[in-house]
Amino acid sequence: MIMTKKEMLFIVQSQLAIDLNCSVDDLNGEKDSIIFVEAKENPGCRPFPRKARYTVMFYGLY
Repeated sequence: MIMTKKEMLFIVQSQLAIDLNCSVDDLNGEKDSIIFVEAKENPGCRPFPRKARYTVMFYGLY
């Protein structure tokens, strides 16, 4: 099965949204915007070793 770029981007964005506790719309929002979300582990989230306090920054897929 060969995936299109659009299909691959959808899969990547969906997983990132789960990992970062945001929505795909948040990832595709306004350029140079800041979104704050509560840190939590969602079902399907990839395991990342984190300390009690941490910050995650995401810069986009463009």
